[in-house]
Amino acid sequence: MKSHFAIYEQWPKSSECTKSSSHVKISAKHIWSECLELVEDYRHTSKNKELYEQRKQMKERVFAKAKEKYAMEYIFIKNFSAV
Repeated sequence: MKSHFAIYEQWPKSSECTKSSSHVKISAKHIWSECLELVEDYRHTSKNKELYEQRKQMKERVFAKAKEKYAMEYIFIKNFSAV
């Protein structure tokens, strides 16, 4: 996004803001930045925090069951001296 040159040309502190000879300031913004802001706002709501806590608990239970079922509590290493 480019600024209008007339604004910076008349402004007394334009030398602090931009060093271009055309007195134009260019600001770049990512195309998904508005969506990211919405997601960040939603992420910090109380409802989402509660859901996140439940999600974490459910995953831990599933992995714990898999570890027990498939004997993944222990790791057996062959040729330990080579490691």
